[in-house]
Amino acid sequence: SFTPETVSNTDFFPAYLRKFIGYWARIDFLVGNNIEEHVGQILEVGASYVLIKVLEPETIMLCDLFSIKFVTIILDEDIAKLYSF
Repeated sequence: SFTPETVSNTDFFPAYLRKFIGYWARIDFLVGNNIEEHVGQILEVGASYVLIKVLEPETIMLCDLFSIKFVTIILDEDIAKLYSF
């Protein structure tokens, strides 16, 4: 099976982000002229998408990789650190 270089070579954003599967993250998306923030646990990263388990119970969000502007990864279990206060 063919694996795109963008998913296997960490010089590319998707492959680098794959290192953080299982971690909690705040992902900021540019939607029009606005930034939308979503918090969730990174489940999967493909060549053009990120799949996160969001805080709402039993909810998974499929995100467009190309609208992402910032990703904040939390390296411990304190997900409150992902929120701007």
